[in-house]
Amino acid sequence: INGKTLSYKNIILASGARWLRPDFPGANLEEVVNSDYLLNIKRLPKRALLFGRSPWIIEIAQFLHRFDSEVILATEDKSILPEESKAIRSRLTKVLKDQGISILTKSDILSLKKKKDGLHCALRTKDKEETVVVDRVISLRRGAALTELGLETVGLDGKGDFIPVNERMETPVGGIYAMGDLAAPETRHYSHLASQGGIVAAENAMGMESTFDHRTITRVLFTQPQVACIGLTSKEAKQAGYDVVEGAAPLSMNPFGMIISQNEGLVEVVAEKKYGEVLGMHFIGQGACEMAGQAVLAIQMEATLEELARATFPHPTLSESVAEAARECLGRPIYLP
Repeated sequence: INGKTLSYKNIILASGARWLRPDFPGANLEEVVNSDYLLNIKRLPKRALLFGRSPWIIEIAQFLHRFDSEVILATEDKSILPEESKAIRSRLTKVLKDQGISILTKSDILSLKKKKDGLHCALRTKDKEETVVVDRVISLRRGAALTELGLETVGLDGKGDFIPVNERMETPVGGIYAMGDLAAPETRHYSHLASQGGIVAAENAMGMESTFDHRTITRVLFTQPQVACIGLTSKEAKQAGYDVVEGAAPLSMNPFGMIISQNEGLVEVVAEKKYGEVLGMHFIGQGACEMAGQAVLAIQMEATLEELARATFPHPTLSESVAEAARECLGRPIYLP
């Protein structure tokens, strides 16, 4: 490094991510960009196609739409946020469509051609093909920045998308740790996960015994409305072998939610049925990302439905719906019919 050779006992790799340019015909056109384009933008595109599975592409779609860009949001998946609960993704989908954002699911880009009136993008959506004309195509797929690190010299694969790590953030090679955008199997690379992974890696590199708690990974979207999901969905919990009980409290039934017209908001709680241990909590609505903090603590401390239901939340606040969703799981809601 800078002409010097450094030796180490333990090392932490944190070289970040690189953009993976799409591979469809025409993807090398300069009008095909990533999110960095928005950091130096001088003129907003009148028409934009946002393509890919990344949840953050939804934030960008809404951002551009607020500035009067015509926005098409296309994903290869059957819906946006396919890993989240049906209630969360359907509510966000409805809001986006009501705002005027076009959403195409099960969609692939076949080719892209530049013509006088813009970029002609040939799409296959479900069983039909169509061509849309836009000014920019924005794709966010990223992989680990592994080139020129010399990973092969220490026994690591430098050609993959990510480096596998265990719960100690340690790679298959002892003494070498990886965090953030480099690390897998958790590839939802939020900055707060990178920070926590870095702490775990550093503590282990210094001789401590520290592990990353995957139960409390918080998936957040700063859209309007906000989305925050922690822990397991009902489907994931059942697949993991749990006997599941779930409850939901619409923010439209919450006293403060009524004051601020939270028509699309919702709090969901997923729990193990016999003992009531909380396995997941999901939020959509104003303040969802703030309410997520109490969900992190609840899951990390193995709180039960009874404990949530009997907690005294300040009134009137949206957080009261956490207790209401827990009471719904227990069959004794207060605000719900």
